[in-house]
Amino acid sequence: MTAAPSFCLPEELVYLLESVHNLPAAQVAQCALPHLERFADAHQKAEIGAQLLAQISEGRTAEAPEAAKALEVMAKFPHYPRPRAAVAIAALKGLAGKRAAA
Repeated sequence: MTAAPSFCLPEELVYLLESVHNLPAAQVAQCALPHLERFADAHQKAEIGAQLLAQISEGRTAEAPEAAKALEVMAKFPHYPRPRAAVAIAALKGLAGKRAAA
């Protein structure tokens, strides 16, 4: 039996995690950023950001290589959640910026 998570994700963020393959990467990033930035725990930010980026990187979109590159950078800091979170946030901001520019 596994323990329940010690935090509750906002409903919109749960939806994004479940349907990231069906939405444009820029839209996912733009919707996820406000939620991620509100988390006080850097480990949560890093883990959720990594999940979103991993799913984006598996897609067949133009943003997939950018997400994969961010995951490579995050992997360089396996035991440091703050830099990992900062990389995830920066990558998602970059993806969200592409939607704003469009």
